[in-house]
Amino acid sequence: MYVIGLTGGMGSGKTTVGRWLEEKGAALLQADLIAHEVYAAGTPGWQQVVDAFGPDVVAPDGSIDRSRLGAIVFRDREALLRLNAITHPATRDLLSQRLAQLAAGGTEIAVLEAALLLEAEWESLVDEVWVLAVPDAIAVGRITEKTGMSQEDARLRILTQLTNEDRRERADVLIDSGGSLAETKREVDRAWGQMLERASAGLKREKAPH
Repeated sequence: MYVIGLTGGMGSGKTTVGRWLEEKGAALLQADLIAHEVYAAGTPGWQQVVDAFGPDVVAPDGSIDRSRLGAIVFRDREALLRLNAITHPATRDLLSQRLAQLAAGGTEIAVLEAALLLEAEWESLVDEVWVLAVPDAIAVGRITEKTGMSQEDARLRILTQLTNEDRRERADVLIDSGGSLAETKREVDRAWGQMLERASAGLKREKAPH
């Protein structure tokens, strides 16, 4: 099985591009959704989060209130690092299991959509890294329009992420997603065709042990 790691900052269009790749026949894994399982109510991850951040992050239904948790960690780098130390290893284990299940089921191409693919050092799970790059100003506009978040909060979220320059240095495929949907779609279509050639030739990135 050949695995594409799809990443980019908030507002870069990962969900849209992931859907396009799924329409082309790839199996899509969304790391953010799988990460929710790490601190589902009653799990060890849930308990670790509550121990680290207190009972105020628990919603009335017993789940972790992600908006309250986000308000804490995106304004405090040390708090974000504490959360990442809880969630990143456990999420990686789940992602590895899901990818193994897809491979065992005969899946030929999978896409791992993960905003934190590079920050969490999950590159060893994939065969090539696709980075979606969008200027911060455009990303802020998209985030506020989609979520209703204030521009200040959107900028704070972006500041916790790698910069576009940092991502470019670690990309195998770079896609400019700051333009129109049609322009981005053309770039994705071209990248997909080139990927199929690499996959058929057995060309894969050198994976660091992890």
